[in-house]
Amino acid sequence: MRKKYAVIGLGRLGETLARELTSLGAEVLAIDRRLEPVTRIAPEVAIAVAGDATNRDFLVSQNVQGMDCAVVALGEHFEA
Repeated sequence: MRKKYAVIGLGRLGETLARELTSLGAEVLAIDRRLEPVTRIAPEVAIAVAGDATNRDFLVSQNVQGMDCAVVALGEHFEA
């Protein structure tokens, strides 16, 4: 069974990680609040979504709780 990962934050680290996990056969849910990186990575991952990852309801709507692992790759606003 394929592992499922949520990658939250699509800066350099998050985008690279999402691509690498996909190349290793994982199912990746990529999340960022900015549309540009979501659009850029969408063809390469299972699901790419723009939204506020600090909002619990948004995360639940994306079934983040159903992932095997979630990686938070936030750089600038880590306190969020």
